Amino acid sequence: YFFRLLSIKNLSDTFATNSSYLSHILHVKYHIILNTFINKYRIEEARQILIKQGNKIPLKTLYERLGFSSYTRFHEAFKKHTGVTPSFFLKTVKEL
Repeated sequence: YFFRLLSIKNLSDTFATNSSYLSHILHVKYHIILNTFINKYRIEEARQILIKQGNKIPLKTLYERLGFSSYTRFHEAFKKHTGVTPSFFLKTVKEL
């Protein structure tokens, strides 16, 4: 649920600043674009959920739970951050 709320607007509201300033700080200090920063944590959460034994959450449901706007965006972000697709990752985890 937390990751669904994670957005530039919510973060800037939380830190009582504007979104442009927050994006600038992340870019200058951490050399990362805000969406990439947020997606990194969303994908790590997805990995943890998929690793849990007995996980029955369909991938098409998981992306919504993590706050992605579409399955395509989830798929692209997952592959970017892990090097494999979500379905390949899930298949590999189940085989172990």
